[in-house]
This record gives sequence, C-alpha cells and structure tokens, in this order.
Amino acid sequence: MTQKEEFEKAISKLNQDFDTNWNTILSLAEDDYEEAMEYIALAYYRGNGVDMNEHLAYQWFHRIVKLYPTNGFIWNMIADCHFYGYGVSKNHWESIKYYEKAWDNGVADAGTDIGWIYSFGDIAKNDDMTAAKWFQRAADKGSSQGMYFMGYFYSEGYGGLPVSDKMAAKYLRKAAAIGNFSATRYLLSKKCYGNETEFMALRNKLFEMAESGDDRAQDALGVAYLFGRDWELAFGLDKNPEESQRWFELAAKQGNTNSMYELGKNLVDHHSGFKIDVDKGEYYLLNAVKKGKLNACYDLYKLYKWTKNDPQKALLWAERAVENGNDFLFHDIAELYFNGIGTEVNFEKAAFYYRKCLKEDPDNVNSNISYLPLAKCYLLSNCSTDKEYREAYMYLKHALQAANEREYCRMQKSETLFWIAYMLENGLGIQRNLDEAFKYYSKSAELGSTKAQEEIKHFKKSIFGWKKYK
Repeated sequence: MTQKEEFEKAISKLNQDFDTNWNTILSLAEDDYEEAMEYIALAYYRGNGVDMNEHLAYQWFHRIVKLYPTNGFIWNMIADCHFYGYGVSKNHWESIKYYEKAWDNGVADAGTDIGWIYSFGDIAKNDDMTAAKWFQRAADKGSSQGMYFMGYFYSEGYGGLPVSDKMAAKYLRKAAAIGNFSATRYLLSKKCYGNETEFMALRNKLFEMAESGDDRAQDALGVAYLFGRDWELAFGLDKNPEESQRWFELAAKQGNTNSMYELGKNLVDHHSGFKIDVDKGEYYLLNAVKKGKLNACYDLYKLYKWTKNDPQKALLWAERAVENGNDFLFHDIAELYFNGIGTEVNFEKAAFYYRKCLKEDPDNVNSNISYLPLAKCYLLSNCSTDKEYREAYMYLKHALQAANEREYCRMQKSETLFWIAYMLENGLGIQRNLDEAFKYYSKSAELGSTKAQEEIKHFKKSIFGWKKYK
C-alpha cells in the first residue's frame, strides 16, 4: 500500500476509530508524507479532533516548508500565525515576509494580505501607496479580495488613485461576480453608482443567498433591517426590528459572530423593538466574546449592572471592557472599588482607576468628578504617604475649581471644602493652619455640610476655638 493509499484509508475511517487512524496519519507525517503533515498541522491549528495547540501547529508548518518549500498554502498559514499571534508572537513585519513567500508560490490572496497590512495593519502608517500596488497585483492574479480593495480604493481615492466610480464599479463587479461578499455589499451600499436595475438584481441575490443559508447575507439583512432606509447599509430597506431579529437569529445559529453580538445586545434593550429575552441575550453576548467580539464586554457590563443587578459580574466585565479599549469605564470601575460594590472596598485600586480616568481624558466630565474621590482615596487610606497627601490636596483644588464652574455641583463643592479644611486642620501633606481650616469648614457648612457643622462646634469648644471663636 502506498503512503497516499494508507493516508486516504485512515482519513476515511477516522470517525470509526479515531485513535488508531490518527496514529496512522501521525506516523505518515513523521515519515515526511506531505498530505499527512498538512493534516496534522491543521488539526492542531483548528482543534479538529484534538486539542487546539497553535504552538505545535506552527512547528509543523515550518517542518513542512523546510521539506516542501513550494507549498504556498503553508507559507500563508505561517504568515497568518505571525499576523494573529498564533503559536508565535504577533508581528506584522514577520507576517509580510511569509506572505511574500506564499505570494511567490502562487497564493494570490497573500498579496491582498500584504496590502491590507500596509494600509490598515499595526505597521501601516497609512502607506496606501504600497497597499494599492499589492492590491493591484493580487487583483491581476485573480484574487477577489484584491479586486474588492481596488474597487474600494478607487471609490475613496486612496493609494494615490483618482476617485473613479467607473473604475470602482469595474473592480467591485468583477469581485462580486466570483462570489466576493464584501464587494456585493459595497456595491449595494453605493447603489451601484446609479444603476438601479443592477442594484435591485444584487439585492435580490442577497436575499437568495440569505434564504439558502449564507450567514453573511443573513447578518447583512439583520443589520439592514435594524437601522433602516436612511443608512447606506440598509440597501433601501425599511427599519423592521422583527425581521432584523429573525435574520440575526438564523445567522447566529450558524456561528456568525456579529449576529451573535447584535442579537445579544438587542434582546436585552427595551428600545430595540426586539422581543426581549434577557437570558438568551446574555447567552449570545457571552458566545460573542468567546468568538472574539470584545465589544460585547461592555454590553455584558451594562447587562449585569442595570438588568441583572449582579455587581460582581458587572465589575468583572467592566474590567475586561477596559482591557479592550473602553476607556470611558475607568470612572465606573473606580466607583465600584471605592464604594465596595461587587467587591471589598479597595482605595488603592479605586485610586488606580481614577488616575487612569484623569490621564486618558483630562478634559472629560468624568475627570472633573474624579478629582474629589481620588483625593479621598488617599485621605481614607491607612497607608498614604506625604507625597500622596500632597497630591490629594492638589486634586481637591482641581475639584473645587471644577465645582465653582458648575452651579449644580453644590454638594461636590461642599464636600471638597470640607476635605480641604480637614487637611489644613491635620497638616496632611501641607502646613497645618487652623485659621484657614476654620474658614473652609465654615464655607462647607454654609453649603449644608453637617460634617463641617460638627467640626465647627469642635473648634469652638476647643481651647483654640474658645479663645478666638466664642
């Protein structure tokens, strides 16, 4: 029996006796039979029948190209590993090097990947000129994605290309004709540059694809019906929450990540028009996160904070959300730690997030309301240093300025004045000054602070107070 026959026999019987036939394929791979090596590498890469092991997959990919250097598909897989950081550190420069190897060995889409990195990737610096050259090369070799990006670049005038609806439509139509969904959707969003007949034909084709089970088309219709006619990606369809929910559900059942996210988000939103189902919404949002839709972290935070009233999970998802770029949640997380909601009171962590809030957007409203609690973190902590006390005094001054600028901040102003007086009375980070402390307590009391009123009584009863303020 030849290696090919042995391999095909093992593949055909995998479902009957996985372990025995897997070992046969593995043995053939170790004997350097190319098809078996590819199968083993991809099984580890995708987790087909075995636990996913990206590091092991990466090793097998390199072993394959060492023995079979013209295997463009595997060069492309190595490039993907560097692009996404699978089994190796993410590095777009390295991925370009390997995409070029794949390109040299006949993989047209590798040219599109190189172009994408130059235009949109981590190393891009908006090098659209180089990107356009690669998209053109890929398109000339038959890459539908290359054609799509050429159409997109001509439509927008990127990469040194002139804005040309004619050239854009030419490339997009060619891409759509060979099944490129992005091109079909873009043509629909642009209404085929005025060609209403073609527009309607493409829209009908989109419905046919959706009805036949294409999850991308189903997701596109879900989005279209969600936003309605005034939005370019609605393709002229009216807003219809019921239809939107139906298409999203069909696509989500097939594992479409965007549909999982949109469905989950709207199933818990009473303003969406969807038939509300909080538990199902939670299920889809959690699955969207598992599949890499990290925007869902924020929606899960809102769900647990406002709908399910689960502060522990709210804090968990808020922290995951900020890890993935939701900087506007720094203040929310700080408040949870400051007040011990969903966790124990932790002034150190609260201060960390309040500082992040100030650093990321010093002019934001959340920053103005972060000065006072950040100062209190230092003042209420049992282990603050003189430096932190000095910082606290500075933050209180900022808080007072912010409160003075806003009439509605009466309570914030009152409390800020109280804590400034407290620092002056006790000499925390600044020189002790009882005269100034009394003045600030008095101003705070005038604004309604009962704590300040009690301190004034204490002053007047003390020896210092009896002499000067009786």
